[in-house]
Amino acid sequence: MKVNDIFYSIQGEGGRSGEASIFIRLSDCNRNCWFCDTDWEKGKEMTLPEILKQIKPYKSRWIVWTGGEPTLQLTNEAVKLTENIRRNGQVENIIIRQLGDKFEVVNGNHRLDSFRELKIKEVMCYNFGEITQEQAMRIAIETNETRFKSNTIKLAETIKQLTEQFNMDDLSTTMPYSVTEIEEMSALLDFDWEQFENTEDLTETTEIVLSVKLHIKVKERLDQLEKTYEMDRHHLITKWIKGEKI
Repeated sequence: MKVNDIFYSIQGEGGRSGEASIFIRLSDCNRNCWFCDTDWEKGKEMTLPEILKQIKPYKSRWIVWTGGEPTLQLTNEAVKLTENIRRNGQVENIIIRQLGDKFEVVNGNHRLDSFRELKIKEVMCYNFGEITQEQAMRIAIETNETRFKSNTIKLAETIKQLTEQFNMDDLSTTMPYSVTEIEEMSALLDFDWEQFENTEDLTETTEIVLSVKLHIKVKERLDQLEKTYEMDRHHLITKWIKGEKI
């Protein structure tokens, strides 16, 4: 991630005001606040292990991520993966192949980086043995890229159930969604789907979210809409909930 500055100071606001804290100021911002005193465009790329090494001498339990706009980078998949492993441990094998007396990772390099960052020294691996480079490449693609589309409604139901037990910020730390996306998926279940049951009066200029005539139940139409508009499903639903035109 791109880091503007790292320093050790006293927290001057919030619930931990007066406590020694480590401040990690990240670069980049999409806010352009007139009062900002940070040159957030400047910074250098640092890996998480490099950041950890730099803050290690500081004697504090608290880290303050600031910016810039830190959430632009803290939603990074690598950060989420590390926090996921920190929470749940290893739940999937690293796939390797044998190269003489050494081993090469076929699938799992990102997880391996997280294991190293968390100083996990023993991990479970599946060894394909001595296979060719081409075989390894095929296995990597097959195990990385074979995906099944989620049932959006069932996913939203699951997310809403989780929000009743877990804090939004906690969920967004380890799940592949931001707080806003989690809120929008939860709101999906409160949407008035019945308004689309009678589609006879819908036209291309209808000022509701969807502008297409359909002849099946709305809950079964997401696949069709996704193809029709060539739009990511989550993006489509987000526009739907917000009442924007497609």
